[in-house]
Amino acid sequence: MELTGRHLFIDTCIYDAKNYSFDINILDHISRLAQKKSIHLVSSEIVRQEVLSHVKNKCQTTLSALKKFHREAKILRNIEAEPYVSYFNVFNSDSACKDIERKMDDFFNITDTLFVDVNDVNPKSIIDDYFKSTPPFSEGNKKAEFPDAFILHSLSTWSQKTGNVVSVVSTDKDMKHFCEKSTILQYCEDLLYPVRATQSK
Repeated sequence: MELTGRHLFIDTCIYDAKNYSFDINILDHISRLAQKKSIHLVSSEIVRQEVLSHVKNKCQTTLSALKKFHREAKILRNIEAEPYVSYFNVFNSDSACKDIERKMDDFFNITDTLFVDVNDVNPKSIIDDYFKSTPPFSEGNKKAEFPDAFILHSLSTWSQKTGNVVSVVSTDKDMKHFCEKSTILQYCEDLLYPVRATQSK
């Protein structure tokens, strides 16, 4: 796959898949490329809020799992040695969420991520897409696609204004179908594509 632009949008599902590891592995590599201006990150406040919501839900799920483990494994409390003692350390889900939020905001700051303005989007175009079942609205739970619609339309608006092609990294098929109809948004499903593209130039 040949990516012609250096502007990169990372969808929420990619941050989910990478376990919000903003300072290690592939996201850290993306960060270093952005700091060298080899790529330019573009995002949306919608993505930021979606990530925070997912992180909060996962932290709550983790807390519930730990409470269940503490109940079922309480016999291990009789062993006053590591690693058993640490199994019962208190987990604060709010603190964990704030720590991940801080790392995410640090990632956006050091990469100088540009947040496109959804207020530039014409709502009528999104409503028309909804009733015509035009991507990103497909059959099924179309209402769930409204956030993606605002993201994609705001990216398109920004791209048209600036003349910059944006590579959209996502595993969402509706996003893929939207990009296939666009001349200014390029779809790819893995962060390795833009990384390899920068290395080949």
